Amino acid sequence: MRRTIRLPNAATMHTMDNYLRLNNFCFDNLNQEFVLKAQSNLVHAQPFVLAQLAAWGQEVRQAGGRITYDGPILPGIQYAIRLGLFDYLGIKTDHVMIEHEPAGRFIELTSIRTSKEMDAFLTNVVPLLHLPSREPREALNYCLSELVRNVLEHSGATNGAVACAQYYKKPQYVAIGVADCGRGVRNTLTRNYPSLAEADDADALAVALLPGTTGAVRGRLGATENAGAGLFFTKSIARTGRQHFGIISGGAYYRLNPSNKGPLQPNPLKDNHRLEKGTPFWRGTIVGLNVNVSRTTPFNEVLGQIRRIFPSGKAQKRDYSKKVRFE
Repeated sequence: MRRTIRLPNAATMHTMDNYLRLNNFCFDNLNQEFVLKAQSNLVHAQPFVLAQLAAWGQEVRQAGGRITYDGPILPGIQYAIRLGLFDYLGIKTDHVMIEHEPAGRFIELTSIRTSKEMDAFLTNVVPLLHLPSREPREALNYCLSELVRNVLEHSGATNGAVACAQYYKKPQYVAIGVADCGRGVRNTLTRNYPSLAEADDADALAVALLPGTTGAVRGRLGATENAGAGLFFTKSIARTGRQHFGIISGGAYYRLNPSNKGPLQPNPLKDNHRLEKGTPFWRGTIVGLNVNVSRTTPFNEVLGQIRRIFPSGKAQKRDYSKKVRFE
């Protein structure tokens, strides 16, 4: 049996829900043949989609499945090939690529399985994006490190995290994508928050975005002072830059829409957002994030706003999941 994975004309943070409902990634039966099929028009897939497909491709190949490609080599597909997607999917193509240097434009798909690999990734790769000032570089470095660290500490994913990024000059922002095929947000959080065992994936996402919520297990990769703050921090960085943030896990997704009206607040359900359930199942977690590099609030100022909500040292002991009210 051959299953089709479809790429729409555009798979962006803004159209996240359309893309998610288009495909079933068949985690219950990966040992089969899949065909990646593109539409006849220009395909544009942002980094969160490429990271997702790469993470899934690793699982398919490990399970003995096979992936092929059906469609024209459009500019968007050339971009995906250049970032390494076909290598992760095991797709052979006769198309000849002219490989331009990535410096200043993108970060190729990279697998990260250990904290040492994460440190090397951040040290060697983030400087490739020639960003205009120190502030956006710090924000980008922080977001990537937090999102990858979350995977390494919490997900239990055999193949770790897959990450990539793209710098868009007009408008000026960096899109980040990090994905894994681990246990997912709800299964991770129920270890420390048993009350979530009866909740659905959408409820778990809302709790995961609260400051102080953590699924960390002591002793794994070492504790950090910001345990439970990573997703809240990264969402806040997107919000202050009037950019998108999205997280997908299980059968649900949360998307922050571009808006920074009013002060930062801990409850993600009070932001301009969309929280949906009933999407095709994803085993693990996908995070997409856009970081504004042209008109960002200074990074230290953002951290100052966050610390007023999330004082260091005490937040790990609070169970914020008991305070959120689901709609």
